[in-house]
Amino acid sequence: ANLPNPLSSMNSSNQINYNLKASISNTSSETEGQLKISPIMHIPAWMTINNNVQQDTMKLDKSLSEIFNYNDSIANGQIKVKGVSIRLGFTNSFPIATKVQCVMMDSNYNVVGNLFSDYVTLEAASINRDYTIKNVVEKNISVDMTEGDDMYNKMLKTKYFVIQEIYNTNGQDVKLLKNNKLLVKANIVITAK
Repeated sequence: ANLPNPLSSMNSSNQINYNLKASISNTSSETEGQLKISPIMHIPAWMTINNNVQQDTMKLDKSLSEIFNYNDSIANGQIKVKGVSIRLGFTNSFPIATKVQCVMMDSNYNVVGNLFSDYVTLEAASINRDYTIKNVVEKNISVDMTEGDDMYNKMLKTKYFVIQEIYNTNGQDVKLLKNNKLLVKANIVITAK
């Protein structure tokens, strides 16, 4: 053909990488065998996202009021929770800005409130010219509550958490990498009396 190979003529950041693996397996007969060819392709993925909303619901096995008023048979009595601190650590390696909110709902799916006063905003990760991750964005949030305050009372009514995420590339095309991740680590620290 007179046309250059379109796969090999692309620049390296947009190139579709491909290779073939072949193996031969012999059978008991000298005239029979199998040739197995496995193509492997790495196709670059570019995308633009404008305020895409994703959400997922997490159901608690026990109501928080049951957890907060834990009856400890070893201590022969009730242990009352005096304070709770929810600590979240976010790590974003996507070249996509992300906003996260946690909506608290009761057993009838009525909204009790939001865990955060506003959406937690994670800026997009920085990407190098060769499309490797330059640096990730990390953010730590702590929500503290004590017995009797408004957030503590809302948590007592909570049976479901609805995690909402809003993704945005701010009108830019971004390339997704196989090692992009959005990680969330959570710890709950309980102070009892």
